[in-house]
Amino acid sequence: MEIDGKTGIYGLIGHPVAHSLSPLIQNAAFRACDLNAVYVTFDVEDLPRAVDGIRGLNLKGVNVTLPWKHEILPLLDEISETGRISRAVNTVANRGKRLIGTNTDVTGLLRLFREKGFNWRDKPVIVLGAGGAARAVVTALKSIGAKPSIYNRNLDRHLAVTLSRDLDCPFHPLESITIPEGTAAVINCTPVGMAPDTEALPLPVSLLQKDLVVMDAVYAPVHTRLLREAEKVGCRVISGTEWLVAQGADSFRFWTGLEPPENIMRKTLLEWIKHHES
Repeated sequence: MEIDGKTGIYGLIGHPVAHSLSPLIQNAAFRACDLNAVYVTFDVEDLPRAVDGIRGLNLKGVNVTLPWKHEILPLLDEISETGRISRAVNTVANRGKRLIGTNTDVTGLLRLFREKGFNWRDKPVIVLGAGGAARAVVTALKSIGAKPSIYNRNLDRHLAVTLSRDLDCPFHPLESITIPEGTAAVINCTPVGMAPDTEALPLPVSLLQKDLVVMDAVYAPVHTRLLREAEKVGCRVISGTEWLVAQGADSFRFWTGLEPPENIMRKTLLEWIKHHES
C-alpha cells in the first residue's frame, strides 16, 4: 500500500505507547483488505488537545490505552452501552466529526467466551488486578451472569475500591487469595509474568485446580508461566494473544464496517512474538 493524500489515518493514543503491538495487527488487516489506511501510535500527555486533533486532522479512528480509557469519556459525542457500563472506552470512530466511543476489550472478550462455549452464569470467577484490563473483564463477566471477585494488591487498594464500587463486585486483598470450590475461572489482569520477569507468578500454583479455566491477559510471552503451570494441572487455558486479536478485530469492524481478517491478524502477531522471543 502506497501512502498518499487519500490514506486514512488510524492510531493509538496513550502514554506510553511505543511498546504496543496494535500497529502490527491493524496494518496487517488493512493490507489484507486492500484498504488505503495506516495505523500509527500517538504518545499523548494532553488528552483534550489530542481529542481536538482527532477532529481537526480528520483521523478516521483511534484506540485508547492507559491512562486515558476513562478520562476520554466526557470528551466524546456518543458512547456505546458497553463503554457506558464499563466506564471506559478503548476504541473511537470519527464519523462526520462526531467521535463515537465503545469498548472492544469487552466485546472481544465476550466473543471469545461465546466461541469457547463458556456458560458461567452464577459461577464464581476470580479476577487478579484492578486496572483497565480487569475493568473490561469484570464488565464482560457480569454481562453473562458470572460472579466475579477482584483480588488486588493492598498497595493499589484505591484502584480495586473504585472498580468494586463502579461495577458492584467484591474486592479482596491479593494476599488473602483462595479459590473456593466451584470457581469457574481465574483471569490474570496484572502485568505479572510479562517480559522481562517471565518466571513470576501472580498467585501460588498450589491454588490451581483441574477444572478451572485459566486466562492470562499478558500476551508476551504467549505461553506465560501461569498458563504453563495451569496446563500441567489440567486446566483449560486462554492466552492474552487471543484477547488482543479479538479486541483488535472488533475495533477494525467498528471503524470500517468490514469483517476483519482475524486469522491474518493472529498469524502476524504470533509470528512477530515468536521471532522476538527467540
